[in-house]
Amino acid sequence: MSALDMDEKLFNWKRKRKEVMHGGSGMGMSSQWCAVQRLACILIAAVIFAATATGLVAREKIFDFLGTPTGSTPPGWRSEVGGSSNQPGQWQVVIDTIPSISASLDPLASGERMVQSPVLAQTGRVTVNEHFPMLVYEDAFCRDFTMSLKFKIVEGNVDAMAGICFRFVDPKNYYVIRASSKDATLRFYKYFQGLRDEPIGPQVEIPRGEWMDLRVKADGPRFQAWLNGKKAFDEPVVDYSFDKGLVGIWTKSDSVSHFGAIRLDYTPLRTMAEVLVDMAQRKFEDLEEISLYAAVKGSERIQVIASSAPTLVGRAATDLERDVLEKKHTYRARERDRTTIMTVPLEDRNGDAVAALRIVYKGFRGETETTSLIKARGVADWMTGNLGLADLMDR
Repeated sequence: MSALDMDEKLFNWKRKRKEVMHGGSGMGMSSQWCAVQRLACILIAAVIFAATATGLVAREKIFDFLGTPTGSTPPGWRSEVGGSSNQPGQWQVVIDTIPSISASLDPLASGERMVQSPVLAQTGRVTVNEHFPMLVYEDAFCRDFTMSLKFKIVEGNVDAMAGICFRFVDPKNYYVIRASSKDATLRFYKYFQGLRDEPIGPQVEIPRGEWMDLRVKADGPRFQAWLNGKKAFDEPVVDYSFDKGLVGIWTKSDSVSHFGAIRLDYTPLRTMAEVLVDMAQRKFEDLEEISLYAAVKGSERIQVIASSAPTLVGRAATDLERDVLEKKHTYRARERDRTTIMTVPLEDRNGDAVAALRIVYKGFRGETETTSLIKARGVADWMTGNLGLADLMDR
């Protein structure tokens, strides 16, 4: 696809906006306009954040690890470690005998049906007491969720534990509900700035070498757990420290623990970019595609961070999108059937390019470059006005 670089001098929208802001009654008018803008920012931000809390579709993830080679870590999971040791956990897929999640077809069969299946295992034997290997799932940044799994504590001298960590921010800030066969407890902990809060939970036998069911549910600031179907806490644990984060599995010290039949039901949080694209798609109904390219936090990679075409999310930027971001150039391309592709900078209120906006629509016969740019600028101006007070990558 060829692209034609437009002459930005002919379409200096920032200059026009500045003329409007400073027109009329001089500085008085400008001050009033700025005050109105600040108020609008607050109202718009409130509307957008309300939008993130509604209309979200719950997702379900079932992990069977069938496609992951034994001895390796499954894709989408990230190893983390808390405590005083910097040694990472040794997480890998192994084959184990585990109760089947499906019922036996044999009417005469009694008890659980056991099958050979891949499971996740932490096999490291670090003997430091304050050593917490975790494996967090990177694709489920959420607030509310239910995670269920089967765990089996195999070995452990210093400790013998297995659990579910959640609202994970970093290795020093998260919640965990864990079972211990050594001291026969099921406990809720909060780690805040690396310090552990007082534990909450009952005494309960956790035999080694046996599969047990653990389910954890987070509903706002309220948390509950079930061990083998029995409620762990008489009343939900309530804490307001962390309202969002990742979820994962957790062990301690030299615990060798296995995890299988993992299921995660959650309501994903959305970024400002995703909300903006959804709102723009509803407002500009004649657009076939709206995509935002921006830098990924903590990386120099520029990619699609939000799109009305979900399959495009994650696609790397080309030199064209990079040029739009770095030099604020504008590009136009026309394909067959009058399909028009415009790529323009999306600027914040300081005039800095925060994303490259790409729109695709059906143009009309004889449509000029000027007309195409006016349309693209209209979408970009509307999105700029709705950026509110949040970063595009904020959730």
